[in-house]
Amino acid sequence: MHWCRRGGLTSHPTRRRREQIISGIYYYSVAITIEMRKLLRTILPFLSIALQFTYTFPFNIERRQVTDAPNSTQNDLDIVDPVAIQADSIPWYQLDPFQQDHIRFHCYLSMAAYGDYKNLCPSTFAVQGNEFEILQEFETNLGQKGFVARVPLMQKVVIVFKGYDSYTPLSWDPVQIDIGRPLAGCGQNCTAGRGVLDLYNSARLATDNWSLAKSAVNATGLKFSVTGHGIGGSVAQLAALDLGSGGWVHYAHSQAAPRSMSPAAAQILGKMFQGESGQHVIANNDFFPHIIPRSESFTRVSTAVWIFGNQTEWMRSCNYYPENKACLGNGTSIPDNYYYFTPMGQCGAANKGF
Repeated sequence: MHWCRRGGLTSHPTRRRREQIISGIYYYSVAITIEMRKLLRTILPFLSIALQFTYTFPFNIERRQVTDAPNSTQNDLDIVDPVAIQADSIPWYQLDPFQQDHIRFHCYLSMAAYGDYKNLCPSTFAVQGNEFEILQEFETNLGQKGFVARVPLMQKVVIVFKGYDSYTPLSWDPVQIDIGRPLAGCGQNCTAGRGVLDLYNSARLATDNWSLAKSAVNATGLKFSVTGHGIGGSVAQLAALDLGSGGWVHYAHSQAAPRSMSPAAAQILGKMFQGESGQHVIANNDFFPHIIPRSESFTRVSTAVWIFGNQTEWMRSCNYYPENKACLGNGTSIPDNYYYFTPMGQCGAANKGF
């Protein structure tokens, strides 16, 4: 199966609201308003998903399909584990009142990767006597882009992976994870989507195995974190697996990431990063995390976190089961993919505003 950005928006009115089948690959075209089309064209890569299997999105496009907190599903009826049910019933702010800010700042960096982060992010992070420094930028021949930042306000050095925006199709065929060295416990069934693995390895090699980021962590004593949105989130998960197994990375974050790891790989990652140290975030009813269905080859990873509401001001953590439906949204909204505490291409603000 492959993901690519070809297909785009349909301009001819007779093509609206129908699936197109081209060379056995399903292309999805959506009918939206002129104003929304102008907005979404800036983020075209996420508007057409080409997959070599049948998966239909229930496109019901609104400006934003935000979810009202009082009316949202409170639990997953398929989960009967009393320990998990009890743990997830405790509001996040009673466990750690700073948890939302921890997630929010990682979302800011991920969304900023689509825009002018060098000029936008200092106004957010270079406050209260802190600095914000871009230590390194990378762009590989396979199309993986991102940057490494020193963010004292977060007390971290962060590797940020931008979402994939190339016209080249991205293979999702499962292959054994190979990061250039043995990975303890990662056997033949420890797999990831080929294209995502290739993207990560291209970035790893382009940065000399993250040598500059590692040096910054050693020199400053700051914690080490990874983050990314969309396909960039899937790549960030592999970065966490690599750098976490080496004892480097302390926090593993991703947002809107489609399933890209096998259960065996996800289990290894889950043992490395438990609770708040490893969180995968979905906003409202974002469609993108749902484009790869759950299977024996692909599953979600880490602690599931759902942020919802008009400003994604509400939050719920599902600590024991990454596939907990109470933290996934229903996958019906394209616009929800573009707002994770801040719009895509922006870097938020130090004061969250709610």
